[in-house]
Amino acid sequence: MREVQGPANTFTRVNLFAKSVKAVLLAALASFLVTGCDFTGGQLETALCSNGIAVTDPHENADLVGDCATLLGVREELAGEVSLNWSAQLPMEEWDGVGIDTEEAPPRVTEVRLDGRGLTGKLSPSLGSLSSLEGLWLHGNRLSGEIPAEFGKLTNLEWLWLYDNRLTGEIPAELGALTYMEWLRLDGNGLTGPIPTELSKLARLRELELSDNRLSGPIPVELSALSSLEWLRLNDNRLEGGIPIELTGLNRLRELGLAHNRLTGEIPTELSNFSFLEALDLQGNQLTGAIPGGLGRLA
Repeated sequence: MREVQGPANTFTRVNLFAKSVKAVLLAALASFLVTGCDFTGGQLETALCSNGIAVTDPHENADLVGDCATLLGVREELAGEVSLNWSAQLPMEEWDGVGIDTEEAPPRVTEVRLDGRGLTGKLSPSLGSLSSLEGLWLHGNRLSGEIPAEFGKLTNLEWLWLYDNRLTGEIPAELGALTYMEWLRLDGNGLTGPIPTELSKLARLRELELSDNRLSGPIPVELSALSSLEWLRLNDNRLEGGIPIELTGLNRLRELGLAHNRLTGEIPTELSNFSFLEALDLQGNQLTGAIPGGLGRLA
């Protein structure tokens, strides 16, 4: 027979849930009493994530509990006016945009994919503690504030797509520590200041897209060290000076976009030596000389 759900059964379920929440809060309180600390630094979130629901076998998966606590701690700051279903009462595998690698031991959060969600918050420095993160896709939102320097701790990161937001401030030089990075897109924001020379350390980088910001200063000669680079787009900024001849050594480059800046001087004739170059956009500058035939426009 099917069990009839009456008021008594409903009361029992609510009572069990209340006891579960109470147990979690008591665990957090016990930690507080032992350490003499307050609940800052993710202590409460860690206790909540240890309830056996968000993370299976929390004692065996302490690192994943830490990732859970980090995400719970930044949820409101990141989402802003938007709701995310991140909750200690829901398995992390069901959380919006969160990818967990369960094939590796121990399991960790490796992806956060929340593009086009209408997020209105800010990027929390705490995200830098997701040490196994391989992809962070937050593009197409309304995020504001600066890119935290703590993102330089995400040393396993391969994808960082923050484009089409409302980010401001300078590009952190600490991003140069992300030596596994292959895809970096920060275009369509309000970023200012120079292009950090430290980005030249990203030896695996295939795409560098910084267009449609307010970046200033010269194009760093050091970018010529990006031997894996295929797409370099710096359009619609306030970059000055000439085109570094050293960039002509990027022999895998398919597209070079430098349009609508404040560049001056001669166009390097060596650009015609690019073996893979398919598109070259130099319009909207004060450059002189001949553009390699069939590759793009000067004005």
